Order: sequence, then C-alpha cells, then structure tokens
Amino acid sequence: MIRELRAEDMQRLRPLLEEIHGKSEYRRFKPHWPTVFAVIARLSMANAGWVRVTENNGKMTGVFLGMIDEYWWAEPGRGARYATDLLVYSKYRGEGFKMLEQFKSWAWERPRVVRVETGVSSGIAHKTLVANYAKIGLLYHGPMFAANHPKLSEV
Repeated sequence: MIRELRAEDMQRLRPLLEEIHGKSEYRRFKPHWPTVFAVIARLSMANAGWVRVTENNGKMTGVFLGMIDEYWWAEPGRGARYATDLLVYSKYRGEGFKMLEQFKSWAWERPRVVRVETGVSSGIAHKTLVANYAKIGLLYHGPMFAANHPKLSEV
C-alpha cells in the first residue's frame, strides 16, 4: 500500500532508511539522523515536497522523497520549475515505479513544472531500470559520473 508519510511513522521508517543506506555507495558516511528526519519532515509539510511510503504487513517497505525546485537559470517565482527525487526505494518489485508514476502525476499538476527528473546515484540499481523507467515515460538522459576524494573517507 502506498500512502503519505504520517508524523508517527518517522521512527518506524528508520530501519528501512538504515537498510537503504547500508546498501548504497554512501554507506561509508555516518548519517546524522536528526538531520535526516528534519529534511523528511520539511519535505512532507512543504507544498513543493512529496513524501510517500509503502507498507506491507505493518512494515515500512519503501519510501519516496521528492521535491519541486526552480531551475537556477529561471526567473525567480515566474520561470520553469522541475520535480526531482531525493530517494526512491522499495523492497517489492513495482512499488517504486508506482510511487514514481504518482509523483510524476502530482508534479504535472503543479504550476510551472516543465520536467520530472530522476536518477540513481546510490549505486542501488536494477538491470532493467532504464527499460522500466521508459515504460512510465521517463527517457534515459545520460549517465552520472563521480569521483571519491583519494584521501578523505568521511566529512
């Protein structure tokens, strides 16, 4: 079941976030949980924020954090805006895509949103991701490149 995050869900969400973090490229960095939950709370309360969770048999099994922002080159308050995700994850096949479809529909209803963008920077990806994204109208738009600092492991 996909639904909006409720305030009482925050601590129930932590084990899932810890699991996601442990699978990601960012696992070498220690999360600051008060900051993580403050960001999630701000997103869930903001008009430009979108937070959904999936729940199965009483357990949190997926999460989607999304937001709308103005393009840096656009006229403030009047120019084009885009919707993007901060995190999409689900333990169950198809739920992440369903949340992404809902996010996309929500974004198109918002003023001046001209583009929905998503990407994978966590290193958690499925082989068929590009094909599945295409099925819901998201087209491959190029890779992401990254380099880790050669001497620093955590900041």
